[in-house]
Amino acid sequence: MASPAALVDGLAAAFPLLDEFGRRLRTQEPKATADTERETDRQVNTWNALVTEKLAGNERDAKVGVRAQLLAQWLGERLVSRCIQVDTEDLTMAQVQQIVDSLLPDVPVERRGRKAASPAYELQLVDRDAFALELAREWVRAGIPRTPVL
Repeated sequence: MASPAALVDGLAAAFPLLDEFGRRLRTQEPKATADTERETDRQVNTWNALVTEKLAGNERDAKVGVRAQLLAQWLGERLVSRCIQVDTEDLTMAQVQQIVDSLLPDVPVERRGRKAASPAYELQLVDRDAFALELAREWVRAGIPRTPVL
């Protein structure tokens, strides 16, 4: 797993054409838009113009076969290859602590199948900050008696 920003940074460092593509997207007019159709067109047109300019329109010259080892090399420590593994219905306190202490904003959690019909595992992304906030709210609800505000 890697964030989109990690992919862009890692691949741009390994491939100058992608780096140039990113620079052009950031500096060109019109700027990025939230309109999905317009933004897709803007990016495709920018890529096509770059390929025409740099590779005489032959996109195959930029093609690279991707393998796990290469991806690990290109992304380095930005590639997340370990998950928090949960084999029980509920999280243990150690797993809760791992999620809260994670340096990643989106924490991968692998839940192993608990029923015969379920898949071998299910990968979930847990929003660390939302998880910690909900944990704190639950702790306050359960642990501190409420007093009326005067």
